[in-house]
Amino acid sequence: MERKHLSSMEQRMLEWIKPTNFYGGECGAISPATHFINNCNYHGSNIGMNHLLGGSLASPASSAAGQLLQFDQTEFGGSNVSSMDNTGYVYIPTGCQDKTTQCKLHIAFHGGVQSKYGSESRTSNISLNYG
Repeated sequence: MERKHLSSMEQRMLEWIKPTNFYGGECGAISPATHFINNCNYHGSNIGMNHLLGGSLASPASSAAGQLLQFDQTEFGGSNVSSMDNTGYVYIPTGCQDKTTQCKLHIAFHGGVQSKYGSESRTSNISLNYG
């Protein structure tokens, strides 16, 4: 893999948490009450998605604009897999609801509660699948 495809961030105490710059428990603490989301003055999902998209991620939106739909995901494991619920969710931004716009899909394996990708997806036409 070429070095240009790699990105790193030097920060201590980020194990088991999702760092944000706007919500969560104290940075460096294990915070089940906020579903392991911690306010570390580092917007991890935004920075990560921007890297994956080659720097083309639009600025996050401040409010929801789209549809959050439920689907039955038992055929993908459901209750037979301890880390998956029977119900999954897909968020479709308004810009992706007509069939004329080509949109991306991001699959967030940590589920809807811990995933904080929504604000980026609204402005960059990225549908989200929360397992």
